[in-house]
Amino acid sequence: MTITVEPNPVPWSGPNGDCSLANRWSWKQILVNTGSTAVTMSQRLNFFDGSQANSASDGTTLSPGERYERQTQWCSGLGGDHTFRTDWVTSTGVRITGPTVQLQHQ
Repeated sequence: MTITVEPNPVPWSGPNGDCSLANRWSWKQILVNTGSTAVTMSQRLNFFDGSQANSASDGTTLSPGERYERQTQWCSGLGGDHTFRTDWVTSTGVRITGPTVQLQHQ
């Protein structure tokens, strides 16, 4: 399984959409199953500035060779540069560490 993000670094996009906080960033996570068997993701663990911020259940299954794109956004009241990372956990409990995204300041 490979995980990439686009763009990286992620430019600041301000409070818009469903974000009422002062800072918003939006990017795409791209997962590709490079193995020979299907993989089911059961959970996402999100880290903001190195600390786990939240987790969410997931039910995404990727067949061998399949590509999956997940639009991601993060809102924060904290200004400045930040980092963000999503780790994906498979249904068998294997944790796949995603790349660190650089969130740029305004």
